[in-house]
Amino acid sequence: MSFRVNEVTFNYTIAGCGETINGTATRAPQEDKTAMIDLNGTSLVYERGVNHLCCRKVEVNYTMDNQIINIYEKWSGLGCRCECYTDIKAIINGLSQGEYVVNVYETGIEPETNETMTPRLLVTQIVQHPGLTSP
Repeated sequence: MSFRVNEVTFNYTIAGCGETINGTATRAPQEDKTAMIDLNGTSLVYERGVNHLCCRKVEVNYTMDNQIINIYEKWSGLGCRCECYTDIKAIINGLSQGEYVVNVYETGIEPETNETMTPRLLVTQIVQHPGLTSP
């Protein structure tokens, strides 16, 4: 999935059970991967691997207000009895040079009650971005 705001682009990939509510891939639990924010060249990258109840779907979006970037994992679907594993990755390109505060939140609905979950901060980090490089 890809979004474009001005010259900034946002892409994300979901691999595993959380791709669809009826996801069947990667049902066996694996070791969680801690939520991480990093720079790969001029790309700002967010990654996490998470075990969760089956029958859940995750989508990722973001907001940007000046130098504050908020990334949101939005979970949906009432969980089933089995456990699944999902890798989540988001990439933001086209940022200007400068210091950014990047926050990542888990949002959506609770897996067992189908009620809106209280957003949970997964990671926050200050990133010094080098800006775009000329060819």
